[in-house]
Amino acid sequence: MRQWRVGSISMGITLIGLGIILIMTTFNKSWDAVTLFQSWLPCLLIILGAEIVIYLVFSKKEQPLVKYDILSIFMIFFIGIVSTGAYLLSSTGLLTQIQYVVNAEEVEVSIPTIVEPIDHTIEKIVIDSKHGDLAVEANNGDQVSIFGSFRSNIEDEISMDEAVTINQVEDVLYIRSLQPRTQHGIGNMYTDYDLTISIPGDIEVEVRSFISEVNVDLNKLKANWYVNAAESATFSELTEANVSVSASTDQSNELEVSNWKQESLDNPSRNDLNNEGNFSVTKTYGDGEHSLIFGHVYNIKEISIQ
Repeated sequence: MRQWRVGSISMGITLIGLGIILIMTTFNKSWDAVTLFQSWLPCLLIILGAEIVIYLVFSKKEQPLVKYDILSIFMIFFIGIVSTGAYLLSSTGLLTQIQYVVNAEEVEVSIPTIVEPIDHTIEKIVIDSKHGDLAVEANNGDQVSIFGSFRSNIEDEISMDEAVTINQVEDVLYIRSLQPRTQHGIGNMYTDYDLTISIPGDIEVEVRSFISEVNVDLNKLKANWYVNAAESATFSELTEANVSVSASTDQSNELEVSNWKQESLDNPSRNDLNNEGNFSVTKTYGDGEHSLIFGHVYNIKEISIQ
């Protein structure tokens, strides 16, 4: 006579149930296989407990001895442990992070352009950036234009309001480039902005933070500009310029610029143009009616356009 071993039926029902779950998730993509797999843990315990109770109830022995199918019970507990692990990962948010990292892809998308008209009440523009990927340039118009793109593996679209804020206080217009969204967890999840701010050249400008580039057609500069720190500065349209440029820099006499007055700074001091470089360089274009001052710039380049 065949002997009933507790665990055999439970193992059979478990395999049948898991097979049904896999079939359901294959034909219905909206069902989450991981969630269904997690929910199977209490079912395993119920099935195994029910089998033990049924065996004891229907056993004809006065003192029934429960015999277990060790291999089947081991497989049941293995499946249970995996289900428990999936549940713990899900409840702590780690499972979501793992799924996100596996499915993440990088996108590069343009950000909607902002055009801010400049009226006669604005006499100065102050720029502050929370990230370095920002370029500033001058224009001949009467409006500020902000445009650019972003790279991210977190989100696939972003509004300019999430990247930049613009506020006017009395006669000063404040433009602030915001810190890109970051998400801490497993993997490298990031958003990077690459923005350009085009500013009317006849308005005073103060850049209070480090930025990546300053690209200026010097003949468009009709006001005083100050840049705290920049990775590079490129000057063009030099023949009709009327600007005095001064900066501290790390470049030596082998600059990509010519006819600059250079002075070695043996003891650089932040009190001298806020400089941190090894050289103080100056050059006057035209009569030098307007000034462009850099607290520090790593690279200076002139472009002569014929």
